[in-house]
Amino acid sequence: MKLRDTKGRTKNNDKLFFVIIFLLALFLRLHFIFNVEYPLMDDGENYLNMARRIVSGHGYGYLSDSPNAYVTPGYPLFLAFFLWMFGDSGGMTVIQITQCILGAFTSVISALIGKQIMSRNTGILSGLLVAVYPPFIMSSLCILTECLYLFFFLLYFYFQLISLDLISYSYPREKLKGRFLLSGLCGILFSLSVLIRPTVLPLALFPYIYKLVQARGKRDQRRLILTESAVFLICGCAVMLPWWIRNITVLGEFIILSQGSGNPLLFGTFPDMQIPDGYYIPPDKEFSEALSRIKNGFSSEPIKYFLWYTVGKFKYIFFNIWYYLPGPISPRYHNLYLPFVHYFSVVTGWMAVVFSVVFGRIRFISIYVSLLTLLQLCFIPSERYAYTILPLLMICASAFALHCFSLIKREYRITRPDI
Repeated sequence: MKLRDTKGRTKNNDKLFFVIIFLLALFLRLHFIFNVEYPLMDDGENYLNMARRIVSGHGYGYLSDSPNAYVTPGYPLFLAFFLWMFGDSGGMTVIQITQCILGAFTSVISALIGKQIMSRNTGILSGLLVAVYPPFIMSSLCILTECLYLFFFLLYFYFQLISLDLISYSYPREKLKGRFLLSGLCGILFSLSVLIRPTVLPLALFPYIYKLVQARGKRDQRRLILTESAVFLICGCAVMLPWWIRNITVLGEFIILSQGSGNPLLFGTFPDMQIPDGYYIPPDKEFSEALSRIKNGFSSEPIKYFLWYTVGKFKYIFFNIWYYLPGPISPRYHNLYLPFVHYFSVVTGWMAVVFSVVFGRIRFISIYVSLLTLLQLCFIPSERYAYTILPLLMICASAFALHCFSLIKREYRITRPDI
């Protein structure tokens, strides 16, 4: 009698589910870009104009014909490549199709992360949420950093989770090379993410700090983790190096990220977004003015500013939905389920983050979500900033919801009377 290969069948089923998630996500995004006419936002126009200047040989300058480092180079160079390859009109279409494909892969990566931290069902639900969430679909059409960033960031996060799972106090020495290669890959992917959207940079070493805490009392393991972090930093810096060299040689100064970081910090200092009409501070003074306003605000009105930098901004970011499509051009089916998916992900996801104190399997991702949110609370609040955190919240929400469902199901089985 032959035994059934249940493990092999499960793997095949997993592949089938991931293929279905990919195809569903791809179909929804392609259907969207070929059936919706969507005017570019100001940021999108600025990025496109910048890419056109790069292609025409006028240098790397945002909102200027003169070279600057107002934005990091990841997304402008991505746009410039396709405009150079396919021309202006054809390039736009190819950019949007490419973003559709990246968005579909992002759905699959979300499913893989969900499976990695919890179970196959968590992965499937997470992948489906990311696949059908209308703002993620809309972002494939937008000429904005979100879609490209999310692909690289979640890919980085997935490999970091694999690296976390490799922490074993009896890890075979002959496989250490693979572990270091994984750290190098994480460094490359993280730096690519930073070059697209720099906000995540302060969390560069958090996974390795987390690993060190997990390996407390194990000297050999901690030494190995420190070596991993060194490999991560070396590979990450190698990716960033061309940008640093360019800034030194062209601009005559060392700029780690960009010159525009003071703007969102400054405009986030106005409680309830009460920004005076015509308010303007020269770009080179925005950062210092922001620090001054924060210091004065917390000194003169501590309660008001504390509430603004916590509850106020949190509500702005997570309880508004980034979906700028007027009714006539928005697919009707989006409006049917958009509020449910959004608020399920936000409310259940943050419940999961709170309960991760006792629900250890999602502790790492929950801490990461909390730290990302704390970083965003420093800047001007925008529902657009929730975009990069929502996939992780969807994974937390899926894990928590399915865990609660299994507990209820188990309790029902125990208490159900025999008939």
